[in-house]
Amino acid sequence: MRWTAWLVLAATLLLWSGNWIVARAVREEIAPGIATAGRLLVVLAILLPFAFSGLRLKLGTLTSKDWRIIAALGFTGGGVHLGLQWLGLHYIPLGERVGARQWAGVLVSFCGVFLIATRGEPAKASFVFNPKLQLDTHGYLAVLYSAIGSFLLAYTGWSYVVKRMGAVRAGVTMHLMPAFGVALSSLK
Repeated sequence: MRWTAWLVLAATLLLWSGNWIVARAVREEIAPGIATAGRLLVVLAILLPFAFSGLRLKLGTLTSKDWRIIAALGFTGGGVHLGLQWLGLHYIPLGERVGARQWAGVLVSFCGVFLIATRGEPAKASFVFNPKLQLDTHGYLAVLYSAIGSFLLAYTGWSYVVKRMGAVRAGVTMHLMPAFGVALSSLK
């Protein structure tokens, strides 16, 4: 069963890394915000029929404090959530502690992501979000891949792996994604 967890972990990291390649390939067809919203709508359309009855029962029991927490969690998605995830793993008693080497790996990873985002010129950093939407077949397929591959399948795989390997052991492998991304981008 341990080899199965490692294979699922590799597939999960490949699916997430593939999302970067797909997003770059269609960057002229669809804006990142539209792609993200589209992927969430696809996932919602897939999962809602299975979760609607249970969700309907829970919605009525939520307090205003619960709604504030849900809003905060929704707001802090993406990169911020990853940082908070690592911070939480440091303090949540899971029987494993994040050591100095893992924290160094996280720091190196964040620096690498920042350098990539600024195209190697951090002093000239400017982040622009374009509201562009010119979807063609490739754009639609990219949103579907992102929703089904890197969201549904990858997060299901991630849950499987964390349950079997532990959060820390699985978490430190996330820094392999840039290498997977480079390998995937070299395939034609």
